Amino acid sequence: MLLSLIAACALSDHRPSPVAGPGDVLRLAELAPAELSVPDDTRPGHAAPQARISLDRGWNYAGKSRKGMSEYTTPVPFRPRGLFFYRPVPGMRLIDVASGEDVPYHYGGGQGTHTVWELDRDQVTVYVPPDAPAPGPEAFVIDYPEAAAREARLHRSLSQLEPEDFVTTRVVDGIASRSGLLLPAPTTIAWQVKVPEAAELTFASGIVRPEIGHEVSDGAALTVTVTEAGKDRVVYEGTEHPGTFAPHRVDLSAWSGKDVRVTITTSPGASADEDLVFLEAPTIGTRQANPVTVLMVFVDTLRPDHLSLYGYHRDTTASIDHLKSEGAVFANTRSVAPWTLPSTRSVLTGRYPERWGSTETLQHQLAGRGFATGFIAGNVYLSSNFDMDRDWDYHQVDGLWPSATATTDDALEWLDQHDGRDVLLQVHYMSAHLPYLEPASYRDKYAGASVGGLREDFERNEVQRAGAARDPQIQQYIRDRYDNNIRYATDQIERLIERLDDNDILVLFSDHGEEFWEHGSHEHGHSVFDELLKVPLVIRAKGIGAVSPTAPTSLLDVTPTVLDLVGAPIPEGLDGRSLLPLVRGDEGAEQAFRDRDLAFGHPLYGMEHWGVLHGDQKWATMEGRESLYDLSSDPEEKVNLRKDQGPLEGSTVFRAALEEAVGRDVLAGYRLTPTPWKGGIPIPGLWGLCTVPGGFKDAWPGEEPLETSKATVRTTTAEEARQLLASYQVTDHEVADDAGAVEICWHPGWFGSREVYLVPNRPLSEVGGQMKCSGYLGDESGGQRGTMSIPPSRDVDFGDMRIPLNRLLWKQRTLVWQFGIGLLPDDETLPVDGSDPEMASMLAALGYVATEPPPSVVPEQSIGRCPAPTVQLQEMVPTPTRFAPLPPKP
Repeated sequence: MLLSLIAACALSDHRPSPVAGPGDVLRLAELAPAELSVPDDTRPGHAAPQARISLDRGWNYAGKSRKGMSEYTTPVPFRPRGLFFYRPVPGMRLIDVASGEDVPYHYGGGQGTHTVWELDRDQVTVYVPPDAPAPGPEAFVIDYPEAAAREARLHRSLSQLEPEDFVTTRVVDGIASRSGLLLPAPTTIAWQVKVPEAAELTFASGIVRPEIGHEVSDGAALTVTVTEAGKDRVVYEGTEHPGTFAPHRVDLSAWSGKDVRVTITTSPGASADEDLVFLEAPTIGTRQANPVTVLMVFVDTLRPDHLSLYGYHRDTTASIDHLKSEGAVFANTRSVAPWTLPSTRSVLTGRYPERWGSTETLQHQLAGRGFATGFIAGNVYLSSNFDMDRDWDYHQVDGLWPSATATTDDALEWLDQHDGRDVLLQVHYMSAHLPYLEPASYRDKYAGASVGGLREDFERNEVQRAGAARDPQIQQYIRDRYDNNIRYATDQIERLIERLDDNDILVLFSDHGEEFWEHGSHEHGHSVFDELLKVPLVIRAKGIGAVSPTAPTSLLDVTPTVLDLVGAPIPEGLDGRSLLPLVRGDEGAEQAFRDRDLAFGHPLYGMEHWGVLHGDQKWATMEGRESLYDLSSDPEEKVNLRKDQGPLEGSTVFRAALEEAVGRDVLAGYRLTPTPWKGGIPIPGLWGLCTVPGGFKDAWPGEEPLETSKATVRTTTAEEARQLLASYQVTDHEVADDAGAVEICWHPGWFGSREVYLVPNRPLSEVGGQMKCSGYLGDESGGQRGTMSIPPSRDVDFGDMRIPLNRLLWKQRTLVWQFGIGLLPDDETLPVDGSDPEMASMLAALGYVATEPPPSVVPEQSIGRCPAPTVQLQEMVPTPTRFAPLPPKP
């Protein structure tokens, strides 16, 4: 683990005597410096980084592959972000210098007559045919523009930033992301400050590795000087080395209450090359006698009904069951989504996850009050690639399934390093998430021998292949293993809880639950039933007694509650609210929580799925269909009160409740959805155009977190619609003068499916029968086209029948017309994007996406064009070559 690499000289024994009260904190990275000089560039030879990166370390013969190919390796010449590379990283290519051609990527090596390559964190491997010569030292280069851009950010002149903006940054190195000051040697930075009472300077320092190249720093000196009344005193001297970050404390209490100049200088060793010194969260603050620790314990994939703390028949949480008599155990808490990323964003903002980009985080607000902040996690969806390092001083994500023991050790060490400070630490545990990796001492706690041919560390695809959906014995075995891991994790969590005192705040929660075939599915991300949405929430803090509120609460309430507990103002406009009035039993508080509408949605897989808890009734919609459950009489959600659907008016109250909860319009109309591509590659674009009398009120692409499809939507006029139809040789789509049109492009190169919502201005019952939609699947060389409308035999408005209204059926893909009920995006909303090119293989390793690569890599030159040039597809007829680019919707 990263924290175990800390140097022995880290923390000084000389510390100021702690004082009562909160004291003052100065976060140096947020203060304007009185002096700053920084070198332009520390790259060897001062050459700008190139996208084409040389493989100049030579190739080492590594033997024969399993498929008989000759295997050669060389060190990776840049810093990759992932841990696994089942797929090529988009934008990264290996080029054969002699031919100028790209070498195909093949995880595990190829077989036959063609050279292939693959990548891991440490080395590039090429597989050549057995009779081919060994590659020469300059036989290949890697083209990777992203690495060049990252390298440029580490050098002032290349970053094109002003010095003050350049030094204030965050860096990613290994599994850690750090916020602070980048001070490449030689740098001098100074501040004029008034030193707080009982002050000490705290920071962690080290040398960041370059993003490109094998050159490393030969070390750099770091000096801290305090100047008072013209007299200098060096208070810290040390030498920084690449590969380690060490924490430091420097006693500044001799200057308490005085105005001084604090200067930090970095000096090169024999060479200044790559002397990228970085200081994490440099802070001058009062050493407190009784600081506040806010500990947020986050257990991934944890169902409350599997915890003895919540009444489960097994003692799965025996070590932490004492919390029931020490704090609030909320009996009816729900998440906002059935997977990690959107749920965690809501925990840390108090807003629905689509507002992440426009909302201050909890860690930012507490940092502003002097708290040191840290997040230690083990899920790729909590990594910096998904912006989850935002606003944390220290952020660590170990994507190799860290054990609960190691996670707890790291958390305790971080707390030791920040002793005497108010701190916010969020600690995330993966134990209850597949694959189950409990230690041997816990393996037989509740589970017997493996059944169904499952390996000990089975994953979701193995469970499916074993036929678990039809085998109660396998299902019970998986539940038993789940319980083993809950016991293991909570035993380790108790070690953290023992660290806390009466002045501290503990929040224990999960992001979502887990499906165990209650509604036919397993794992999570697929549905919005309560086995996925209901989560534990436990809060222990001064002033909170032993209570178990039953009113509906939400993960949205975590941020405002923590702010309330530390005495910080709660920002206006949050979707969550403080739970303190509820736990105190304030008059009217319980009824206010029961009257609040709580929204949910954002599934990871499949089409959009939205819903709302309104009183005891839980309503949801997906693909134009609706469900409604009365949880007071049907808590297991077995009887759908909207099974027969009926007129849309039957759900008016719930759609209004959903609008009220999320602050967005809920609109009902139609949807167009292409089915996943079934052909080979390349994948052509799909163009669509719909017209309706009176035009469209709104049209927008739905959310698709795995990003397997891209769609562009724009409205247009009747006249332009006629021109577009003519250019695509669509002859059976007449456009009335009073019609409005929507043009849609599902971009070429994407194999998945993304729905597009279409809401006419006029009532569906009035204009639905006159609406037409045409499609063209192909490219400039030819394609398939068709036009459809709603047949007279079908109701054009919402009613009992919610099956597809019509479709354009082609060999490789079908365009389906259905009813739709969706949430209209606004200027502040951002889709929850669960896809990242660099993390694709990591996500596959966790079971979130398929291990096999998609049938095509998105052709970058085609983005924004519909269709873009590809090659001739079978059974396609000629078409004109006019193709209008579609700009993004304003």
